[in-house]
Amino acid sequence: MPTLTSDRYVAADGTSLPVAVWPATTAKPKAVILGLHGFGDYRKAWDEPAEIWAKDGITTYSYDQRGFGSSPTRGRWPGTEALVGDAKRDLVVPAEPSIADLPAANAAAPSGA
Repeated sequence: MPTLTSDRYVAADGTSLPVAVWPATTAKPKAVILGLHGFGDYRKAWDEPAEIWAKDGITTYSYDQRGFGSSPTRGRWPGTEALVGDAKRDLVVPAEPSIADLPAANAAAPSGA
C-alpha cells in the first residue's frame, strides 16, 4: 500500500521518493495540489508557485519522480507506466486525515519550467 508523509512518498513496490510540502498558512487548507515536475527537473520546481498558493490556503505536495532529483534511480528512465502509476496512486493516498475530503488538483510543469 502506498504511503505519503511530510518527507517521503513510498510507492506500492517500496520505492521511497523524497517529498516537499508547502502547507497552507491558514488554519485548515481549502485545497491540495500535487505538483509533478517536468523532464529533467525535481520536486523543488514548485517553490515559487507553492509559496503563493500556501498564502491562499492551498497545501502543495511534490515528490521527485522516479529517475529524477534525489530518487534512488536518478538518471534511469522508469517508463511512462511507472510515472503515471505513481501519480495516480498518490492522488488517492492522503498524507493526513484532515485533507482527505478537500478538493485536489494535479499540476504538471512542462520541461524546464
